Amino acid sequence: MSNENYLAPGGKEYTLTAGQLAGLNKNAKILDIACGHGAASLNLVKKFGCQATAVDIEESFIKAGQAAAVREKINSRIRFIAGDFNKQKFAANSFDMIIAEGGALSYIGRDSGLKRARFLLKKNGYIEISDLILRGKRLSREAKDIFLSGLNDLDLETEESYRTLLKVNGFEIVFCSYIARQYWEMYYENIKQNLKNRKGFFSAKNIRASLNKEMSFFYKRKDLDQIGYLFIVAKKR
Repeated sequence: MSNENYLAPGGKEYTLTAGQLAGLNKNAKILDIACGHGAASLNLVKKFGCQATAVDIEESFIKAGQAAAVREKINSRIRFIAGDFNKQKFAANSFDMIIAEGGALSYIGRDSGLKRARFLLKKNGYIEISDLILRGKRLSREAKDIFLSGLNDLDLETEESYRTLLKVNGFEIVFCSYIARQYWEMYYENIKQNLKNRKGFFSAKNIRASLNKEMSFFYKRKDLDQIGYLFIVAKKR
């Protein structure tokens, strides 16, 4: 599972599609925000030979990513940073592509995150986003308790509002779609495997309880009528 251990709906196929649309090559530099175990960076480096900088605040995730990069013999092309992305200093126009999977922009601030992404991207650079959004008219109390637990001040975007947010921040959407249910199921299979780990992030009782509750909610429903994961590839204008 070293390069398939995605911590959000989506996965390798979505990441590589974004890389293809961005025209990545061995000279490209990417920045992976809230990288988790570094799955996106690992897959992009293996496929395109690019250089990656992967940042996550959870130190155990960074260690797992570093170990995976060594196993894949691509550690010389990935720089892992354990820390808060908002506190990292990167030069303007440094990256050809920024990866913000798994709701990364929602956690660091969507508007401010997009402004900084535009600052960090080279001319005609790309950003890939996957994020939880509202699909129905409102979120039920049960769904809000599960998906926004501990994030009571966080409002979900809709597809329309996300499109507007990108436009006003100087991005042009190249591709946009919902992540299919089967990729949610793949994500939860990854989570089940991670929950077997009794050390690190997934050993915490509150994390385990929250994820088990989320999976139970997902599997008992026949469709994703209230929420969805949106996949976007956009180009800096």
